[in-house]
Amino acid sequence: MKKIFILLVFCSLISAIFAQVTLDPRYHTNEEIYDEIMQLQADNPDIVMVEQIGTTLGAVPYRDPMPIWGVKISDNVAVDEDEPAVMYAGQVHAEEVLGVEITMWMLQEIVQHRNQTPYSIWISEIEMWFVPTYNPEGLEVVMNGWDESWRKNQRDNNLNGILDLIQGPGNDVDGVDLNRNYGWNWIHGNVLGSTSGEELGDYYRGPGPFSEGGTQTIKSLAEQQHRSEERFSRNAETDIVCR
Repeated sequence: MKKIFILLVFCSLISAIFAQVTLDPRYHTNEEIYDEIMQLQADNPDIVMVEQIGTTLGAVPYRDPMPIWGVKISDNVAVDEDEPAVMYAGQVHAEEVLGVEITMWMLQEIVQHRNQTPYSIWISEIEMWFVPTYNPEGLEVVMNGWDESWRKNQRDNNLNGILDLIQGPGNDVDGVDLNRNYGWNWIHGNVLGSTSGEELGDYYRGPGPFSEGGTQTIKSLAEQQHRSEERFSRNAETDIVCR
């Protein structure tokens, strides 16, 4: 029976420090993530598959929707097999750029040592999904140096057509904290007991659960794998009856 496990690679950097420095260019931009994973697929098409698994919602007029990329590693990479699925979700908060770096390192490490244990076993026995970032809008803000302490996406909350941000930690008007945009306990928001979705700030949960493209993408990928699990389970039951 197929099962999916989701591992979140959350590596926070201290916002106060971020507000005072410019990020080292060694950290991946959105463009560098794309170029690297496409090259990885081109060099290893038998075990690596890159797929656009969703998009951000954008913020008209200053931000078009941005693609969210997933990378699958498996021995029969183009086939949805009856194997456990593991998803590594890298960056959710914009300033947590180490989540991107760890996820990208894992991709390179597994592929480069594909014939060595334990990687050869993983490739044979499970389906691995890697999502370097599902907040490319936030990564753009941080890597462009607009605000290295930014944690949210670029939702235009006040609908004024510009991205309102304040350098350093603070009560930024725009953006949604994707890590607080999931359905579980969404009603509590950032303040225990709060039942209003109107509070804005660095930890703003959004106008509703799963209102953002990033969280919708993660939810969709997880549900896709669970539907596969249910299908495989039904097939297994049919096989038993036929025998």
